Amino acid sequence: MNTEQEFDLPSLLDVSAVQTTSSKEDVAFVASLAAKFNCKAAFALSGFLPFLKEERDRLGGKFLIGGTIGYPSGQTSTKMKCAEAKILVDFGADETDMVLNVGYLLSGMLQEALDDIKAVKQTVGDTPLKVIIEAPVLGPDDVKRAAELVVKGGAQWVKTGTGWAKTGTTLEHLRLIREAVGYEIGLKVAGGVGDLATIREMLQYKVGRFGIGRKARAILEEYEAARGAN
Repeated sequence: MNTEQEFDLPSLLDVSAVQTTSSKEDVAFVASLAAKFNCKAAFALSGFLPFLKEERDRLGGKFLIGGTIGYPSGQTSTKMKCAEAKILVDFGADETDMVLNVGYLLSGMLQEALDDIKAVKQTVGDTPLKVIIEAPVLGPDDVKRAAELVVKGGAQWVKTGTGWAKTGTTLEHLRLIREAVGYEIGLKVAGGVGDLATIREMLQYKVGRFGIGRKARAILEEYEAARGAN
């Protein structure tokens, strides 16, 4: 069992404001949180990325800035995704999270889904790419197929969800992903992470990032309190 002394929680956190209702205040909140706790990254939808960068600079934060591609459905055309990807790269985003075309996956159009990933990966170049497979809406076999597509597409990370699904990521999703693609590829969890206990459980699957919104403050405060108690 992991303890607070055995992992550095802020270095695993991508604090995010990527919902339909995410406001300028929400973006400012995650920026302040990332700067205060020295989190790994902060994410916003592309319309608020300039403001997120302004806040990082104002606060003197060192966190990475991440943007999204094809959010949240993943069913925009590949040309549209590549256009979004180029905008993010030209802006100077440090990381990019794209959504798999789940519709292609569920239709058995695996080559089309793979080509979609490859095109975006080519567009972002050396900028790290995470591919969101939206595991909470998939059956076990499709979770595995999706993870395999991410690896074949050349992305650096499998990301479990957008955080927009009604249900969240489970330990079973993580088990399926690791069973399908092993432990060499990065794994980011988003959706369903509401407390520190869940993070501790998920770390057994070598999760390298957790994407969390406003709940991140309570989790970070709990983590800091536990460290102080130790």
